[in-house]
Amino acid sequence: MQQENHLIAFRNHLLGLGKSRATANTYVADVKMLLKFVNKDSNPTAISYQEVESYLRDMKSRLAKTSWRHNVFGIKIWLKYIKEYHDNNTIDHFEKISKEMNLLRPPKTREEKSTRSIEPLTQAEQQKIYEVSKSNPRDYAMLRVFFVSLQRCGSVLNINVEDINFEKKEIHIFAKGDEEYYISIDDETLQAIQDYLKVREQPKEGFILDNWGRKRYHKDALFLNGSGKRPTHNLVQVMFKNIAVKCKMPKDRRLFPHLTRHTGITNLLDQGIPIKSVALQSGHQTMEVLMKYHHPRNEETKQKIVDMLTKKREESLSPSKPEQPEPPKKPKEHDTTDQYIAMSEKIKLLEQQVSTLRKQNSYDMSIQ
Repeated sequence: MQQENHLIAFRNHLLGLGKSRATANTYVADVKMLLKFVNKDSNPTAISYQEVESYLRDMKSRLAKTSWRHNVFGIKIWLKYIKEYHDNNTIDHFEKISKEMNLLRPPKTREEKSTRSIEPLTQAEQQKIYEVSKSNPRDYAMLRVFFVSLQRCGSVLNINVEDINFEKKEIHIFAKGDEEYYISIDDETLQAIQDYLKVREQPKEGFILDNWGRKRYHKDALFLNGSGKRPTHNLVQVMFKNIAVKCKMPKDRRLFPHLTRHTGITNLLDQGIPIKSVALQSGHQTMEVLMKYHHPRNEETKQKIVDMLTKKREESLSPSKPEQPEPPKKPKEHDTTDQYIAMSEKIKLLEQQVSTLRKQNSYDMSIQ
């Protein structure tokens, strides 16, 4: 019973740090397995360094490196928690150990990750997705928001009607980790949202909790399912799969919500949009994380980079050429506008007056 109460308090601590409910549940499960291994049900905060190290060695021997590294995260943050709130300094013993021998700092296993890379959608594929979804106003509006906003699935489902500013063309986003920011949106997407709101389902009473325990009432939601409730991640996954079938995509070409985030970021960066502007739109705080979403996928983009670099290099190495004189300008053709016609008539009139004066002067000279 004491262990259960302790884990509940630890879970609430994680939620207070801004961790999602899924992350908090995972970390609590990691700690629960540790306490079961060392049999600390009665007093879980009295765990010793030797007991933690024994469990980590056992876990290392029976788990793959990726699983071992993943499970260590929850234990490490729990040890920091009991140091701060229960005066248990077990974490200090691990900090004194060298990095190579510290079981709480397992080596990175980047080289062992799956080699399957994410291939963003092309412009043609994106347009085809729009075309096949136009018959359903909700799906069409939701897909456009996914592609244009560059947001995660949870952030899109959390959007309320009042979060949209149709005049400023902005959406107030509530994102992962209790972050809030505004993103820009285009006229076509705003029009799609307005068309959907005209036929939106009648919302039900009640609410659902998001990953951070915030209440999301159905009556406020921008997007609703067929029952008038705020849609779940499963509904969005099914929608994307149905769209892929309608587009007749190959079986090995997966279509899922997070792919829109990769696609949008890749397209913006390939078009030369500044990285900082893309980060503001996507909600990324670090450029390192943002660049993980950039997938230069076609040879045309790579060739443009090579051509530009080669041209710049050749221009810098080539001797400076003397400036060539500009070729003489061709005389302009006669303009037949009213302004020039009037001017030409004045010139003819002046020529006649000059001719008359010359005749008069000639007559006077003969008399003399």
